[in-house]
Amino acid sequence: MTVDETLTKALLLFMQKGKGNGLEYVSRSHTADIGWYFWLEGVSGVYEIELKELAKDGSDANFYLRYYPDTEEEVLEDYSVAEQLLRFNEDFFNDNAITIGEEEHEICPCCTVPDMQDKHEHHEHHGHCHCGEYVHRKVGIPVLAKKFDMNKKMFVIGTVHVCTSDNDSCKTNVSTEERLIERSEEGITFSRDGQEVELVAPGGVDRNVPGKYLCDRFMEFFNNKLLAVFG
Repeated sequence: MTVDETLTKALLLFMQKGKGNGLEYVSRSHTADIGWYFWLEGVSGVYEIELKELAKDGSDANFYLRYYPDTEEEVLEDYSVAEQLLRFNEDFFNDNAITIGEEEHEICPCCTVPDMQDKHEHHEHHGHCHCGEYVHRKVGIPVLAKKFDMNKKMFVIGTVHVCTSDNDSCKTNVSTEERLIERSEEGITFSRDGQEVELVAPGGVDRNVPGKYLCDRFMEFFNNKLLAVFG
């Protein structure tokens, strides 16, 4: 199977058991040929894998791994000034509370597989469907129209490599660093009340994200729970 087929099958098998086991919601990312958003249990922000490179036969792929922190998460302060400003931009991020009945296309696990949507205008839900429940949690992802304009490097915390074979086996690994450090050569200033305020000094650190910690948290679910459905 291809990477897309393998991951789609894994999600279907996983969600047939119902909500839980580390995952609250999952949604297909419609800004990439292959990609998903993951709302993990106990994690305030949202993870995303989005296709970066794909082999011609579809059996080998690299994905951008992003983490969109909640606006109240301490780790957001480790992101770049540009990322922080974007995350607080209400026109760019959807921070409405999740309501499945109204936003089913965003968070209902049953709606993440394109061919199911194509075949059934009123699709049937598999496993334990939770439509109609109200969950006090933010959507927390970029607005679809705005996402197309976002720099691909924004909010990236690593690269996930996925390789599949004919016997449905799947191998994965993640590439990141302990701390993802970026400096600003010219520095960053902000104008406030007619005065320039220095946010980052020339040559200073603009981004110092705990890449390994954030990636390990996602891969713990991705490898040991989601892909574990294949045995």
